[in-house]
Amino acid sequence: MGTRPLQIYQSLLVKCYYDRTMRKVLYLIIPLLLYGCDNGQEKMTAEEYLETGKFIWKTYVPKSGQAETVQGELLRAIEKLADEAQRNGNINFNDHCHVILISFIRKHLNDDKLFDKTTIKQINQDLDMISIEDQPYTEDDLYDRLRDRIIDWYLNNKTPIPNSKNSSLTC
Repeated sequence: MGTRPLQIYQSLLVKCYYDRTMRKVLYLIIPLLLYGCDNGQEKMTAEEYLETGKFIWKTYVPKSGQAETVQGELLRAIEKLADEAQRNGNINFNDHCHVILISFIRKHLNDDKLFDKTTIKQINQDLDMISIEDQPYTEDDLYDRLRDRIIDWYLNNKTPIPNSKNSSLTC
């Protein structure tokens, strides 16, 4: 704690000296305000993201067709999108597959209870970038970042959520 925040902290405690309840609250809240709060979650390593992604894939993604769970369908969707751009140059990109998958990812990752505004902005920029049919995005970075956000979403939604299969989805 720097000198100035410490002085502010101490002065608030002195002002609330006679109010025991307020003093207890301040002991808990002020350090959080001064330092921020990370919800107790540590950043995952690349290896941990990879292992979690493998678990989701093995557990929730079927060999073919749509996943039974939202968790599986999110991961299946980003893998389909990466494969189409990187392997096929978006030659098969269409409204009945890729556009629906992008919309599905956007719907679930635009979660302001889970992600801050900066992260949501990045998710939407990444999804906008891979939405350009005649300009396939073939680098790994964007897909890796979206996979990591899908895994973050999964870590906060571990209980399987039934996926309402989309009859318009052809891939």
